[in-house]
Amino acid sequence: MLKGKFILITPEKFPDRYKPTGHNFQLCEQGRLLIISYPSLDSTTLLSRKHCIDMNHLAERIVMMTQ
Repeated sequence: MLKGKFILITPEKFPDRYKPTGHNFQLCEQGRLLIISYPSLDSTTLLSRKHCIDMNHLAERIVMMTQ
């Protein structure tokens, strides 16, 4: 099994005291998964290509900082 590291960026705001469950929790605990809330949208705006590109750029910056 491969032991890759992942960054999951979601446009939804996390609820108070959010913690991942199940497999995602195990991956976070192992330091293999980072989950980030990037709530750049309000509840009436649809996710656009620009929002996705912004989230990808955020992931790229995180990777560059950790190398």
